[in-house]
Amino acid sequence: MMKQGYGVIINISSTPAIAGYDKGAPYTIAKSAILGITKHVAKEYGKYGIRCNTIAPGSIATQTNWDRLSKAERLDLVSGIPLGRPGQPEDIAGVALVLATEYTSFVSGQTIVVDGGEVTL
Repeated sequence: MMKQGYGVIINISSTPAIAGYDKGAPYTIAKSAILGITKHVAKEYGKYGIRCNTIAPGSIATQTNWDRLSKAERLDLVSGIPLGRPGQPEDIAGVALVLATEYTSFVSGQTIVVDGGEVTL
């Protein structure tokens, strides 16, 4: 990326890095570290035309995490999301796609929260 004078890095964190999480400090710490490295990379490598941003997903209904929940757990989870539904993998992919394009050529060092409005900054 440095040699070509351009590049886009998209990291994936999670909303607990922003709002906290009462189910495991190691997870929160790890996801928070991603926010820090994103800002570092944006500052250090921006001079080479390299942009770095993070996506922080909320509750995404992937087969791995959604299928393990009971119907009651799913309803409880969705009750805190203002848009009234869990996110889909395509919701994350769409944000990643936009971040990778020239439409966001002046966006770097940022965290984009994709959670249906659950966490407000």
